[in-house]
Amino acid sequence: MFRISKLFILVLVAGALALLSVENVSAITRTARKLNMVEFFGGINTPHGEYDGLVNGPFLDDTNSPISLDANQWLDNSFFLGLSYGALYGGNSLFQIGIRYSDYNVDRSVIIIEGGIDYSYYQLDLDVGYKYLLTSLNNSTFSPHIGASASAGFTTLNPKGFQSESELNIGFSLEFGGDLKIWSSADNSNFLTLASANNYNLLSSNSRIKNLNLGLGIRYYFRP
Repeated sequence: MFRISKLFILVLVAGALALLSVENVSAITRTARKLNMVEFFGGINTPHGEYDGLVNGPFLDDTNSPISLDANQWLDNSFFLGLSYGALYGGNSLFQIGIRYSDYNVDRSVIIIEGGIDYSYYQLDLDVGYKYLLTSLNNSTFSPHIGASASAGFTTLNPKGFQSESELNIGFSLEFGGDLKIWSSADNSNFLTLASANNYNLLSSNSRIKNLNLGLGIRYYFRP
């Protein structure tokens, strides 16, 4: 009887230790429901759409008559850079706010401003967006994402040696791409991803240029 009781006690102790071990493992692998995120990104922009002028006025032909031009007639590919801050909820819902600089590579042989002065043309935006990750980054190393974003900012024409001209405008974009986890802490509460920075500018106001943006960024997710 004593031996049976002793064996029973040993089984209880072993079971308790096993339960504690499982709880410890669960605590180690558990991740926060909310993770903060910072991102640095950049890439190539490809303009599309039809336009009737710059921020300083309409396009004119040789007879000074207004004309419209397709993007590929006066714009070449260029680049964009930006940074954002956000929060990931439940491993799937990513809300972001950030700033973006987009350079516009205007063909100066087609678009000539008065006096033949050289100039730069660019966009500076505040972006607000949402992405839905199709698989949770809490439990996987890769997740495709889809989403949408809205932007408000200034298109600026900056002639060298003269005062710049800017126009306030807004835009709406579709977001697509994915996150690939490249580093993670032991408890998965902090991790780095290589993330696509892709979007398609669907709508724009005034002289704002629409682009297909393809790029990459580094995102750092961390517990608040």
